[in-house]
Amino acid sequence: MKIKMFFSIIIMLSIAFIISSSKIEVNESNSKNATFKDFPANPIEKNGYTLDFQEEFNNKVLDLTKWPSPTSVTTKYTFSDSCLNLYIAATTKPANGDLVYNFRYSQINTYKKITKLANGSFITAITPTEGYATKYGYFEMRAKLPDCGGGGHCAWWMVGNPDDGVTQTQSAEIDIIEPLYSKVNNSAPKVHPWYDTKCTEWSRNVTNSGYPEKEFHIYGMDWSPTGIKFYYDNQLIASTTNTPNYKMTMMLSIYACSDHSYWSGWDNGVYPKTFSIDYIRVWKLNATSVENINNSEDKMEIYPNPARDKIMMKNFHPRPEPSNIDLIDMVGRKVDGFVLPANVTNYSYNSSGLKSGIYFLYYQSQSKTLTKKIMIE
Repeated sequence: MKIKMFFSIIIMLSIAFIISSSKIEVNESNSKNATFKDFPANPIEKNGYTLDFQEEFNNKVLDLTKWPSPTSVTTKYTFSDSCLNLYIAATTKPANGDLVYNFRYSQINTYKKITKLANGSFITAITPTEGYATKYGYFEMRAKLPDCGGGGHCAWWMVGNPDDGVTQTQSAEIDIIEPLYSKVNNSAPKVHPWYDTKCTEWSRNVTNSGYPEKEFHIYGMDWSPTGIKFYYDNQLIASTTNTPNYKMTMMLSIYACSDHSYWSGWDNGVYPKTFSIDYIRVWKLNATSVENINNSEDKMEIYPNPARDKIMMKNFHPRPEPSNIDLIDMVGRKVDGFVLPANVTNYSYNSSGLKSGIYFLYYQSQSKTLTKKIMIE
């Protein structure tokens, strides 16, 4: 009997060793076969744009004029190789003393004050010397995502910054990236309208190349009055016509929670969880570029200019697909829009309902973008 039990134990241990060895071999094989290569940083100069915000994290000290984190925000970070490393450690205390769900995060942000609204959204405020809020532009981050697996997520996101500090309809949220630790190749861009009735709920699942948890890659957003385009390593991965038309502030965040019901999953206990950011940059389109973005193929003419009741447009390069034309005022608000049918070269627009002032006609097809300036008397 004892001999049988001895051999049974030996067999069980052997099976366990084989299974364990197989798992190790799979993991080691994946690591050995993978080639990790960082995507190179883009030049600081961007043709047709002016740099409006720049954080390279070279000084090993967080610039509190750009990132004036409120006292309610938990922030844990280090600097290495000219990068900011936001992290959550095993010893990181839960936010607001939450010992039940153990919700923890580390975050920096460009606002000075934040207000949580009844539906869970936020509006923010800055001061003349602390923080950064902006509307429209090209946003770019070079970063390496957390290599921890399990539940939780990180994010580069934006929330409303109303001029009066209280307008709740300016509470939309743009998630430039919001990947789960378990799905880091899906940067998951989103727009949440919250109290903004001019926006609608939007999200996209994408499949980015490479190993974003082991390599640095570039995440970009082109935010304009007519929509938002999202980029990965300079390649377009998603777009939407949802576009908040007010200033917003930025946040860089990393999260973990020991609650099975939390939307991004249950913490797996792997620490530290680290989100490494090489740089954040924001550019603004130059005024000369906005007024006249022509090329040799598109010679659209607008007349009369100044106009009153009617705007005539001619010499479109005919497109096989419909094109969108939006009318934007001087402060960036969309005041009207229409669809230009496919294969047309001339079009007439009734401008009798417009107030006097300067406007921009923003023409966008699947392959071309063109902007023209016009004055209404």
